[in-house]
Amino acid sequence: LDGLQGVTSIGGGLMLQNSELQSISALRSIREVGMLWFAGNPTVSLHGLENLHHVKYDITVEANPALESLACLSGLKRLGSLIVRSNPKLASLDGLEGVEVVDDSVSNVGGRIGNWSIYVGDNAALMSIAGLRNVQGALPGGLAIEANDLVSLDGLQKVTRIGKAYVADLAISRNPRLTSLAALGNISGEVPGAIVVSGNTVLPSLHGLDGINASGRVDVSFNAHLQTLAGLGSIQRLGRIETPGNFAIKSLHGPRWPQVLDSPDFVNYELKSYQLSGGDAMCFPAEDRIPTDSLKQILQPLESWDTTRCHSCGLSCGQFHGLPVECDYGSGRC
Repeated sequence: LDGLQGVTSIGGGLMLQNSELQSISALRSIREVGMLWFAGNPTVSLHGLENLHHVKYDITVEANPALESLACLSGLKRLGSLIVRSNPKLASLDGLEGVEVVDDSVSNVGGRIGNWSIYVGDNAALMSIAGLRNVQGALPGGLAIEANDLVSLDGLQKVTRIGKAYVADLAISRNPRLTSLAALGNISGEVPGAIVVSGNTVLPSLHGLDGINASGRVDVSFNAHLQTLAGLGSIQRLGRIETPGNFAIKSLHGPRWPQVLDSPDFVNYELKSYQLSGGDAMCFPAEDRIPTDSLKQILQPLESWDTTRCHSCGLSCGQFHGLPVECDYGSGRC
């Protein structure tokens, strides 16, 4: 890349994708680019981009098998959107501490993936996103953290609003060691599209989503150790909710069901796969069962049921919109 020495600004895109590229040090004078694409390169660092301060649209760092660090992006102050994906040796986002603003003023220029403002996914060794800790305020697009080795989402504490993305506005999925969503606690108001929390094997609660009061769809699925929906306790307006595969949940306590069910936006619900932690099918005693003839009330199951009276009502007696139907506790028959 020696021919690019002395270049300080590129109004369009800078695409670096070459399996034999050994050095980008010739880019050390560049301060501003329209879009940066760094993908499929064998380098271990981004040495040469230390003076880059502004990426107007997308910055994508993707599928770099040896990349270990983003430290050379420490001069970056402002960008349109950030995609960090499929970098198997990248352990942190350190180097992005200078970024305060993620604001793509021209929607989807450069083909922003899924209309995400921030997408961090499929980085098998990524243990920290604390490098994002100075990103603040409202994101114009979505936020996705998927399939990383994170324990927490520390680094996102200053994000206050989520914008619109194509598939899901807020997606926290397939992070096998994630134990907390607390860093999302300053996000408030409406998430207009979908919230997806799925496949986070050891996540025990949804606390961190407490400030969100409305959403088009909530998909909380296959979080094996999730114990409660209580983190959704501020939601009053909702279009749809889906909750399959959360086998440790014992209660439907969570969203403000009377307000949700009275909302004109509410068109469907799919609450299912609730089981006791011991593996017995969950049966709803008559006084606590969700009525199948009305969606105007949802009563909470008790936590102290006599499961010996509960036979197999939850599954073998059939379901109505994913919920167990009434059964005879003496015979175990519907």
